[in-house]
Amino acid sequence: TYLQTMASAGSKSWVTMLSLLVAAQLQASLAAGGWDYGKNGPNRWAELFPEFCAGDKQSPIDLSTQTALQSSLIRKYVFHQSSIAAGVKFTLKNDGHKIELNWSPELSITMGQTAADQMYTAAQLHWHWGSSDQQGSEHTLDKKSYAAEGHLVFYNSKDYANISMAASRPNGLAVLGVFYEVSATDNPLFKDLEKALANDTLINMGGAAEVAARTDFNMFSTFLPSNQDEFFRYDGSLTTPVCYESVLWTVYRQAVPISARQLQMLRRLHYSDNSSMVNNFRPPLPLNPGNRPGTPRTLYRTFSAGAAGLAPSALSTVGLILAALLAGRLFVAVEL
Repeated sequence: TYLQTMASAGSKSWVTMLSLLVAAQLQASLAAGGWDYGKNGPNRWAELFPEFCAGDKQSPIDLSTQTALQSSLIRKYVFHQSSIAAGVKFTLKNDGHKIELNWSPELSITMGQTAADQMYTAAQLHWHWGSSDQQGSEHTLDKKSYAAEGHLVFYNSKDYANISMAASRPNGLAVLGVFYEVSATDNPLFKDLEKALANDTLINMGGAAEVAARTDFNMFSTFLPSNQDEFFRYDGSLTTPVCYESVLWTVYRQAVPISARQLQMLRRLHYSDNSSMVNNFRPPLPLNPGNRPGTPRTLYRTFSAGAAGLAPSALSTVGLILAALLAGRLFVAVEL
């Protein structure tokens, strides 16, 4: 064959290039549909996608209050949402792994360091949940799991044209994570989505349902907890393959309510194999895996841990300087 002829002629580089191309195509194919939450679940992702999911800055993690470093340099984001015009639609879709909420391009949902510097644009909102009320969140808070977790995903629109271009870049994404705790109270965002969730077309993979947007709807006040001052921040990854280590995570300490009835609406959905869509979460991974080269990650918090916590006054000036150097883009004030 042509390949054999080239190899025998000493052009082994062509063989190498072809092998790399085939490997890359296989990797892309696997990333697109070769993973799930069953036999090809989270415990195999590092094996299936070693270039990405076996990295040393993976997410989720346990948000340990005692491990986290409190810093006044960590700033909360400034949010902005454009007015919702009549007729703007949200679309809720089942992608075979989770449900995802998308919206019309004319609706601008952004955040940044200041009102004038809105460098992140929201691309989608999705959720992970469990088969019981005791599990479902991807991150844990001091080892505690919650019934569900929502992720509002942003991309760096200052440097990249869209989320596809930003996803693999080190400074490409920022995600706001919110815990859901079972309550007698309905969740206000899911209240808006209930009609779509009840639509049978959403049950199976590929199904979608439209949601008419209320003109007074605000993503941030509806999705985020009331206490937006207390949160954790760290550098991490996407929590599903291909697990790009491109995410600046902000996870809020305060959980938001969700009723048992609303959770059941999520649990009636189906995976691509028609089984019940539950436990679609990746378990926590080490903040800093052992025996790995490179700079260790630091988990930051914006609140006091109390008497047993790590207070800034207990840190030396040198320690604070080193922490700031290691923080890199974790501080919103730093240019990305």
